[in-house]
Amino acid sequence: MSWDRTPEEIQESEARHQAAEDLRLQLLQKGIVASTMLGFPGKDPDVMSVELPFDDHQWVDIIREDGELLQHCCDTTRQIRGELIEALMKEGYISSYDLRKVVLLMQSHDENHEPLEALSAVIMPIWEAIEPYTRGSEVRNPDFNEHHVEDQMWHLNRNLTDFTFHSFMGDNEYTGGKERDKMCQLFCMAKILPSIKTIYEKAHDLFPEPIKGFGIYSNDELLEFMIGPAVFPTREIADTLLKAYKKNHKRDDEEFYEPVIKPVQISIHKGIEILEDGAE
Repeated sequence: MSWDRTPEEIQESEARHQAAEDLRLQLLQKGIVASTMLGFPGKDPDVMSVELPFDDHQWVDIIREDGELLQHCCDTTRQIRGELIEALMKEGYISSYDLRKVVLLMQSHDENHEPLEALSAVIMPIWEAIEPYTRGSEVRNPDFNEHHVEDQMWHLNRNLTDFTFHSFMGDNEYTGGKERDKMCQLFCMAKILPSIKTIYEKAHDLFPEPIKGFGIYSNDELLEFMIGPAVFPTREIADTLLKAYKKNHKRDDEEFYEPVIKPVQISIHKGIEILEDGAE
């Protein structure tokens, strides 16, 4: 099937490509090696990942629990180290989403523990440069509309990562005890509950009634295909996909369970339910 684009569409596409390349070069001038991608029409391009500028000595220092950049002192530093080691395994590149998690963990780190100034001096300038071009950034979306489900989805994605180990710590006499803990918990919840409410109401309008179909299960677990969860509107479609799945998967695994098609029902309130045969 051919796709004939109008001159306007071609021009718009070229402009988006150029904007992504301009952003990459702009960041490179600041010493930041980044991977960029096209933004949505009318939106800025996105930064997908950046290279962390640690040399070999610094990477070894990060891996060691007694290093200077990141000493082991609490669960927060353990989580930060885990994210950075994962980046090291990807040739030093970290996704903008994971970098944001690192920044939030650093910001939530108890100041009475080992300081993170040296690590922060490397991480924060990079984050501050790319943050306006990361999905979910409030800076990228000055026209945030609390009634639009898409805006609320980005807002929810952005704020869910604020729930760190310290959000639900027990009594800490140095910072106000249980009363402050309650304040922090309510603060985190207050930022996400309005988004959840909007998304729920929109979903209820779109799907007031359950939808029935067929799912492909293996050992009572719904399979996941490259196209998403293995749920389909008809048994015929499910059967076609099941045959393709069996053809492309070997059965020499001792824990292999024969996949089967089961009638299912999906609803807002109960998620996905397996129906009795004959209830389809």
